[in-house]
Amino acid sequence: MGAKIYFLLLEINSSKIHFYIRIFKNMSSSKFAFTLILISVIILITLTFVFNGTGDDGDSVFHYLLAHTAFQRPEHYFDHWAKPVFVLLASPFAYFGFTSMKIFNVICLSVTLIMTYKIAEALKIKNAWLTTLIIMCCPYVLSQSLSGLTEPLFSAFLSIGLYLIIKKKLVSALIFLSFLPFVRSEGLIILSVLCIYLVFIQQWKLIPLLIIGHIVYGLLGLIYYDSPLWVFKSIPYAHLSTPYGKGDWFHFYTNMPMVLGKGLNIVWNIGMVLGLFRLFKYLQNHKNEKFFFAKDELWLVYGMFTAFFLGHTAFWALGIFWSMGLMRVLIGVMPLIAIICLFGFNLIIDLISNYNSKYFKPALFTISTFCLFFLYKSSSKYVFELSPSQVIQQRIANTFGKKWAVQNPKPVLYFNTPYLGMLLQSDFDYFDESKHKRAIQLYDGSPLPYYMYYIWDRSYAFYEGGGPASKAFSDKRLKLIKTETEYDPYYGESKEFHIFIRDTGVEMKLKGQIYSFKNDKNWATNKTDTNRIITLNKTNPYSPGYNEYLKLLNEGKSNKEIKVSFKVKADRLPKTDWENAKFVFSIQNNGKDINWKGIPIQQRMTLENQWESLEFKEVLPVNASPDDKINIYIWNDNVINVMIKDFKIELFE
Repeated sequence: MGAKIYFLLLEINSSKIHFYIRIFKNMSSSKFAFTLILISVIILITLTFVFNGTGDDGDSVFHYLLAHTAFQRPEHYFDHWAKPVFVLLASPFAYFGFTSMKIFNVICLSVTLIMTYKIAEALKIKNAWLTTLIIMCCPYVLSQSLSGLTEPLFSAFLSIGLYLIIKKKLVSALIFLSFLPFVRSEGLIILSVLCIYLVFIQQWKLIPLLIIGHIVYGLLGLIYYDSPLWVFKSIPYAHLSTPYGKGDWFHFYTNMPMVLGKGLNIVWNIGMVLGLFRLFKYLQNHKNEKFFFAKDELWLVYGMFTAFFLGHTAFWALGIFWSMGLMRVLIGVMPLIAIICLFGFNLIIDLISNYNSKYFKPALFTISTFCLFFLYKSSSKYVFELSPSQVIQQRIANTFGKKWAVQNPKPVLYFNTPYLGMLLQSDFDYFDESKHKRAIQLYDGSPLPYYMYYIWDRSYAFYEGGGPASKAFSDKRLKLIKTETEYDPYYGESKEFHIFIRDTGVEMKLKGQIYSFKNDKNWATNKTDTNRIITLNKTNPYSPGYNEYLKLLNEGKSNKEIKVSFKVKADRLPKTDWENAKFVFSIQNNGKDINWKGIPIQQRMTLENQWESLEFKEVLPVNASPDDKINIYIWNDNVINVMIKDFKIELFE
């Protein structure tokens, strides 16, 4: 069916003003499809250079680091977690930086777009050009493909292999796909379905070809491993457990709108139901051509997707194979999802095919484009810029990175966040344990280096051996020197990083007390309120506090820090940041906040309705403007009552 797009008729309200836009004329389906792909690639490349995001701040950056350093560390080419084929193909791009890494994944996505269209065309599915729109309108595809993640390469690899199978180039396809588990471990699921497919098409003698990838890498890996069986023994997910907990059986199904957007999710459901109906009818009467279900469609599209989907569903529900329940894994089977959605689209088109006019295809293209993009915009929760956590890490790198780099001897840095590793890579090799260690190594029994820093964060250090912040605060070997926070509007909480130094026993000397409730002359109280206790809630959110010019504290420009201590009692201890009272430390210039941080209080408490002692430390900036003022207080804009007493601020030098 030729994709002849003539005019797009737009009517605005009741004004009867018509805009006629000439789009494409007398264009074949293949030319039209490749034009859409070209437009998509231009969009992707533009996004790559306009935005500085990394897809996520964890696996995306870590995979990049592994590929970026592969030339210096060739063992990464045989690292199962790094994905050997991914490192092999991505390293020439990653070597030049993260933007080049994103270009690599743009190439992978471009291959996916081309091959998915060609697969749909080879299967003789109507409106095959729609697969490009379907893939490009999935929220996760755009946000997660502009990254260092492995899913885009998996998707490209899978689509090439499937196309070769459909074109009856079985030997080439099977050898090619035998390397799929070295792109992502889920390739083993795909190979399992392929085994069944080969039996059904009576080509079971070709099954041994699927082990070629393991044989090749098993032998090449002998450079670093004692046995070719490393390809099985070193799989990092081969555990019947996970440190990330587990979820419910409907997790992946109910969260499909995150991946597809609300509109495409409906079409995908229609496609899945249609597949089940076709299979049921085919099993009932497989001789009836009306219900013919080709083995390629049955096993290579529906079979592979269902096995992949149900596999991840079971892994997360049972809490096995180190599953995190990440929805982004479905990007790897995006060609299959797109074709299933195409079946759903075609069913809808068939239902309205009676409206046969020259404007039918222009209307179809226009409606699907604008509708899908609108639904993508309304359902997408992802941005292409740096996350609040990454903004903090940039501040840490800018504030401390150069100082650490020139310190002699150079300190050992303990941290888990890959993005900070990327920022400091030139001076602190993320993979050199003499320069960088992980949080869990603080507690492995080995002595701490004399010169060291520990950067704790809630997302990585917390889950990967460092434990909660209270563990670091109570560690007498460590001393807090800085806390950095940044509010995350999506999660409604503040991201928090604590920077510790080894406590060498040299304490800063107390210079004096600069504020306390007890000595606050403006305290409104009566004679019986001798303890000066204040209750904070939504109607009375602000405590008394300190508000003075910073230059009064920073005389002499020497290093100074303040310690704020108080006792607190709360009705409840909510886990979410926005329900917590905050310890607020801010620097203002001419009445405007230039550095504001609010650190949750109840998250550091352990008991409800009982008094607990807390303390916070902050390092004062040395180069303060004459107009900079410091503000320190407690803020609680919630209905939960929080009581504060014995509040005092001390200055140390």
